[in-house]
Amino acid sequence: VLDTVAVLPMVHLSGDEGQEYLAVGMTRELIGELTKIGALKVRPYDSVRSYRDTDKTLAEIARELRVTAVVTASVVSSGDQLHINAQLINTRNEENVWAGSFDRRMKDILSFYGEIAQTIASEVHVAVAPDEAQLLVERREVDPEAYRLHLLGVRAASELSSEGIRKGIEYQLQSVEQDSTYAPPHAELAWNYFILSHSVNMRPQEAKPLMRKAADRALALNDQLGLAHAAWGQYELNFEWDFPAALGSYHRAYTLTPGDPHVVTSYAVALAMDGQYDRAIELAEISAEIDPLNPYRTGAVGWVYWWAGRLEEAVEIMERNLEANPKYFFSVAHLSWAQAELGNKAEAIERAKQAIEMVPGNQVVLLGSATVFAQFGMGAE
Repeated sequence: VLDTVAVLPMVHLSGDEGQEYLAVGMTRELIGELTKIGALKVRPYDSVRSYRDTDKTLAEIARELRVTAVVTASVVSSGDQLHINAQLINTRNEENVWAGSFDRRMKDILSFYGEIAQTIASEVHVAVAPDEAQLLVERREVDPEAYRLHLLGVRAASELSSEGIRKGIEYQLQSVEQDSTYAPPHAELAWNYFILSHSVNMRPQEAKPLMRKAADRALALNDQLGLAHAAWGQYELNFEWDFPAALGSYHRAYTLTPGDPHVVTSYAVALAMDGQYDRAIELAEISAEIDPLNPYRTGAVGWVYWWAGRLEEAVEIMERNLEANPKYFFSVAHLSWAQAELGNKAEAIERAKQAIEMVPGNQVVLLGSATVFAQFGMGAE
């Protein structure tokens, strides 16, 4: 069984950089479709994006990503027509397991993702549950221009910069204007507003109504969209502090996309805050296994241990994560909080100051650091 898969960035064979968004967007969409299959561990886009135009061998890529199979694909577009070539490769022996070609009109592209996801699952001998198979059947046509704008938005926001996220919001709003009945742009808007609210670029009170409106609309349009349920859960947890409702939303999102590490991590964090520590730790560790190169996933494991009161274990995990990812400021902040609970004043204060220096103005870090300073009788300076 080849149950650990990476979809490498698709290649747009036209050579036109202006069409690169299509390859990026389609890669993300296929990964998203594969996360609906619970028996598969699929590396998220942020883990594979650096392998676009790489000179690394397949063996090197497989070793770095810790996968047993990779999917490679190319796309050629001409007007509303798409021609896609894809292949599945066993990384243990570099044999070609499967290859296929697909021709689609842009408005019919949604059916492609489910079709190829089921094919991949079959070829790697992974069982697809009946309810998962139902989710992979997408018969809806999509407005080509709305879909193009949606993919442009996904591409822009994937840069993870404030400028990129704002540009992504602009594209998604244009997509919604083109076709207000297509749910994914609404869900992406909700997530983008949430991300901005956790930076210095948008006040939470400004983001709250925007996120609520976008997430609510996404769910009204498609109750089977895991991203929309996860976004609604984030809204309920972070803006309404309604833990039971948030847990319900996260559980629904997890049921729909059990292989999405962001969904799994968010659910784990919410469970920890609700006191369901064993299940929270289990899910946090599963998420880190799905996405081992992402410091947020491995950092969340330490955070959940901290929330569960297992402080020494939490500190050990956080320090290990920080050693591997020295620029990950949340590990520094979390270490400060854990050390403060252990009563280690010098270490807690040092880490709190370090976190502020790394991300001055971050509201979560500032609040957490202020709490640490107050605990040890220090002023806000």
